Amino acid sequence: MKMPSVSAMLQQKMTEIQSRIPLAFKTNNNSSSELPFEKYIETETEKLNNTNIFTPVSDSLSMQKNYMLKSNTNYMKFSSERLNELMPEIENAVQAASQRFNIDPMLVMAVIKNESSFQPNAVSKAGAQGLMQLMPGTSKMLGVTNPFNITQNINGGTQYLSEQLKAYDNNLDFALAAYNAGPGSVNKYNGVPPYAETQSYVKKVKQTYLEYLNRE
Repeated sequence: MKMPSVSAMLQQKMTEIQSRIPLAFKTNNNSSSELPFEKYIETETEKLNNTNIFTPVSDSLSMQKNYMLKSNTNYMKFSSERLNELMPEIENAVQAASQRFNIDPMLVMAVIKNESSFQPNAVSKAGAQGLMQLMPGTSKMLGVTNPFNITQNINGGTQYLSEQLKAYDNNLDFALAAYNAGPGSVNKYNGVPPYAETQSYVKKVKQTYLEYLNRE
């Protein structure tokens, strides 16, 4: 038995539907014109075909990027009570790392304060992670396998900061700028690069460092 074509089946169904609703359809504009059912379906289908119901690839990627940026900032923040509980562990890790890499522990604490406000699970929009905000590539270079582990992160960050101090002959401004913007930027401008964020970062860390020194 020969099966009817798709178009024939569709026509049959439309005839059945129209027989149940034997009325003409008004167009959705302000005119009083009416359309037969079949013509109405054809018109509405054409409108649908002319409507772009898909998001362009470029827009889709942009939306995905924005979502990723937002989601990257959604990390579990510890309460002040929990941070108080963690502070002895953080301070001990800072003391050990500072002795290992011959750097002032108060400077490391100042960096942590400005990088993450002592939040071990902090993640920046750029993807920097943990207390000392290590980028994944930097963590790998420093042998940090878990950037959210307090001891590992502080060891890695302290080592990196120590390397910048040595590279710039203990010039604190240059070292902090390199920590924030990368040594390539410092070398390019032969000093603190003209980035508002980096200039502000250097100033804030130095101010925090001075405050910590005055507490001793």
